[in-house]
Amino acid sequence: MSDQIDQIAFQERPTWDEYFMLLTKLAAMRSTCLAFPVGAVIVKDKQVLATGYNGSPSGFGALHHAGLLLPQCN
Repeated sequence: MSDQIDQIAFQERPTWDEYFMLLTKLAAMRSTCLAFPVGAVIVKDKQVLATGYNGSPSGFGALHHAGLLLPQCN
């Protein structure tokens, strides 16, 4: 993932869509769900309003520690 970001950083300036998609990929890296990491970015008028990612609720352990790890789909 960081290799992709490095490659884009040294190319040309990303479009707004590319920039926001990179933010979603970065947010997904924070996910506690190893099977389906998902990132989200809410944007309005080219301004980031919120970011988030999936995983277990606050106060609970990571899903894979609770035995809830789903198999990866190919």
